[in-house]
Amino acid sequence: MDRTEKIIEIVQKHGGISFKELSNYFDVTEMTIRRDIEKMKEKGIVKTVSGAILLCDNDIYKQYSLEQEREANPDQKVAIGFRAASLIGKNQVIYVDIGTTAVNVLHYLDPADNNVVIVSTENALKELMRINYRNYIVTGGKLDPQSGVYVDRYGLNTLKSYTINVSFLSAAGIDERLGVTCINEFEVPIKQAAIARTVLKCLVTDSSKFGVVRMHSFGSIDDFDVVITDRNIPQKWVDLLNEKGIRLIIAD
Repeated sequence: MDRTEKIIEIVQKHGGISFKELSNYFDVTEMTIRRDIEKMKEKGIVKTVSGAILLCDNDIYKQYSLEQEREANPDQKVAIGFRAASLIGKNQVIYVDIGTTAVNVLHYLDPADNNVVIVSTENALKELMRINYRNYIVTGGKLDPQSGVYVDRYGLNTLKSYTINVSFLSAAGIDERLGVTCINEFEVPIKQAAIARTVLKCLVTDSSKFGVVRMHSFGSIDDFDVVITDRNIPQKWVDLLNEKGIRLIIAD
């Protein structure tokens, strides 16, 4: 956890904190802390009121709701799923991640391609059963009822035992400095295990997630080979992805 993430955690815990208290905590000068805070203010993460550092009302600690996410940008998510599925070959191992964007990839699976699909969520499992897709693996573990994610070491062990050809991973926020983030802490090791075991790593996300920061970072944009999103992606991100040599696919 870098200093910026730790500052967020401390401010959340205390509700507000002074520059001096933070400089004492990190054993750095107040000027160093002020530089950190200025950068965080530019990103809309914190604000200062009467010398106190407070979190902005930007939903950085938003709680995950599967039902709400299903209703957010549904057309874009379906289009993203369609374009993402075009990257799947035959006789491959595929991982489909947590979230309502990635699960749309499953709609376009062709059983004749003989691919093995690994999933770690209840909603993905239900979709596989709905389309009568038989060649799948569920990572298993305890089900978190709020997110529908299977959580614990069993799922991680499953992911670590496979070499994955293509992974479709989702994000709740993407920031150039603070990385690719998610809402729930238990998502982090699952996503990182999938990234570590995958040849072609695809980030599937609607454009509303760019420039957003959530609580838990699981990597950086550089961890991905492909980004699949909708046409409303900000131009600065188009330029950044091009500079980094990351393939950008716009789903119409």
